[in-house]
Amino acid sequence: MNIEEAKNKLLKEKEEVELLLNEINFELEKVKESDEFEASDIAEKYEEKSDFYSKKEILEKRLENIKRALQKIENGTYGICIKCNNPIEEARLKIDPTTELCRKCVS
Repeated sequence: MNIEEAKNKLLKEKEEVELLLNEINFELEKVKESDEFEASDIAEKYEEKSDFYSKKEILEKRLENIKRALQKIENGTYGICIKCNNPIEEARLKIDPTTELCRKCVS
C-alpha cells in the first residue's frame, strides 16, 4: 500500500468514525433527556448510558490514532516504527494503517 492509498483509507475511516461519534452523541443526549422513567428502568437506562460511553471512548481513541497517522503522513514519518525506527511491514499497515509498531516490536 502506498502513502496515497493509506491516506485515502485513513480519511475515509476518519469520516466514518466522526459520523458514528455524532450519532452516539445524539443518542446520549436523547438518553439524558429522558430522565423520567420508572424505578424498574433505572438499571436498563444506566446500562444503556454505560454502553454509549464505552463505544464513544473506543471511537474517540480510534479517531485520535487516525489523526496521528495522518499527521505522520504529512510529516513524512508514516510507516516508521516508533520503537526501533525501522519500516513497518506493509502487511501490518494494510491491516491497520494506524499501527505504530513493526512486527518485531509488537512481540
